[in-house]
Amino acid sequence: AALPGTAAEVTEIARTFRAAFPRGPVTELRREMASEEWLRRAAPNHAYIHLATHGFFAPAGYGQLVGDPGDQRGLSFVSRPEAKARPTPNPGLLSGLVCAHANDPKELSSEDGILTALEVQDLDLTKTEVVVLSACETGLGNTAGGEGVLGLQRAFHLAGARTAVTSLWKVDDEATRVLMTRFYDNLCSKKMGRLEALVEAQKWVMRE
Repeated sequence: AALPGTAAEVTEIARTFRAAFPRGPVTELRREMASEEWLRRAAPNHAYIHLATHGFFAPAGYGQLVGDPGDQRGLSFVSRPEAKARPTPNPGLLSGLVCAHANDPKELSSEDGILTALEVQDLDLTKTEVVVLSACETGLGNTAGGEGVLGLQRAFHLAGARTAVTSLWKVDDEATRVLMTRFYDNLCSKKMGRLEALVEAQKWVMRE
């Protein structure tokens, strides 16, 4: 489903970045441009990455995999808890972010419009200071002995990002816009640290 609040969210954050970093280029990927291909192309060249979209997490025993389990691109999930789950080839396929064309993947030759945690690991984010996943349940994942939580947050760290801001819950579109714009204002304009900027924004949203 469409997320109307993301357009205003991206506009306000881009404005904050341009004011704080007048010499730093700001890239905005909207609508058709917000594809897996463009994201892979743009992400390695940016210190801050903000992704305002849908996120998903499918527990290992939920529904069943559709398609070839050996194909790491074209997997989708059937929302039928009563369906018997097949073995999952990789935990990185259970969480991901929605990109352009996700509603019509047949139009694409090599992409399905879903950027999975497994695909995130292959990005080169060694120049990235902060990744913000402004989406639902992006902090969730399966736990593995000795490995911790296997999901999007871990994937972005493995790709090289120093800080990843994620959510453990389903989030409201408008509330997320307010929270994120406040967070970036704290971070860029008020020069707060990352954790301080987020905590203050959370408290402000709850209070106001």
